[in-house]
Amino acid sequence: MNTNTDIIDQLIGHFLGHLHPPVPRVPQGPLLHWKTLGSHGFGAVVIGLKAKDLQSSRLRRALVDLWRGRKGLLVLKDLPGLTPDELLEFTSSFGSVEEALAASRSRAQVTHPGRAAVPGVVMRLGNSRDPTTNELNASFTLSAQLPTFSSGPEACRFNPSTKTPIWHTDGTYRLRPPTGSMLYAVQVPPVGGDTCFADASKAFTTLPKDTQRRLEGLEALCSQAHHDALHNVKKPGTYVLMNAEQRAKMPLMAVPLVLTHPETKRKSLYGANSSVFLIQPLNSPAPLTELLNRAEGAEAFEDPSVDRELRSLLPHATGPDFVVRWHWNVGDLVIWDNRCTMHCATGFDHETFVREMWRTTFHDMSWQPPVRKVPRE
Repeated sequence: MNTNTDIIDQLIGHFLGHLHPPVPRVPQGPLLHWKTLGSHGFGAVVIGLKAKDLQSSRLRRALVDLWRGRKGLLVLKDLPGLTPDELLEFTSSFGSVEEALAASRSRAQVTHPGRAAVPGVVMRLGNSRDPTTNELNASFTLSAQLPTFSSGPEACRFNPSTKTPIWHTDGTYRLRPPTGSMLYAVQVPPVGGDTCFADASKAFTTLPKDTQRRLEGLEALCSQAHHDALHNVKKPGTYVLMNAEQRAKMPLMAVPLVLTHPETKRKSLYGANSSVFLIQPLNSPAPLTELLNRAEGAEAFEDPSVDRELRSLLPHATGPDFVVRWHWNVGDLVIWDNRCTMHCATGFDHETFVREMWRTTFHDMSWQPPVRKVPRE
């Protein structure tokens, strides 16, 4: 007798051969119903799946290709009850799953009794607390709540006066920046806590040509120590500040402001992250020790070039023409490609409500990120 997974494989197998161009055209299938999220073809939402359906290897392939074809943003709606093991197994369809968290984030690891066939780690985001100790057991960053004038994407636009929402690409301070991430809703507030996603490729190609050329000659200098110090300035206690010895062990990473996607060959804005403290010409020498000490210390100093060359682009790049705003329900799962999207968290009444999200991160090991480690001296 055929299992449900076998039936899924058979039903969708007839169209999988059409899903491999760089920008695949994915037809509707009897068990893969989707629609476009953004008005310009950015993102797709899939409905009608169950957690058990994700065991189908052919369905996974179809979802990966749909993700690629809709510019690196995919939502699977209403999948309540996913276990950490199931989330890790599904993540492995998109790349090599990260297996460890940074020491400063260890309290946020989701523990689970079983072990998935694919190793990996699930990180808890939000303001949830351990039911036994009542201590925070998630990575929590205070985010500004969106204005209430609109429930649409225009409310997500970056505001230069407040520097919010905090639009970013994940992990630019790492030796190997991640390819993408998944975020799964376990518990959500009734209002607020939306996540906004921007098509960084479309945002780049609609800039003036001279601006595009200038940006292609620049890089962002990134430091995790600066990232943690900056968030600590905004909300003391968010992260433990690194001492000089710890900072010396952390890499300084230079990442380009324009990244060419290895599969689609589209160019995208890249590098926006709270770890950025300096924008400089490509392949510049190491920063001065004085600047580095200020950037990574309690001051969390940021060179004016960050506002001038990077944040000045965000009101354009996060306008409603490029943005999808997702309002979460329990069981929603979102997958994004860090190489061609940006995203931002938004706030909620964290004194009253609980938000718990599970995140996994993955890497395409065939991709060599165009980043470089910068010497500290």
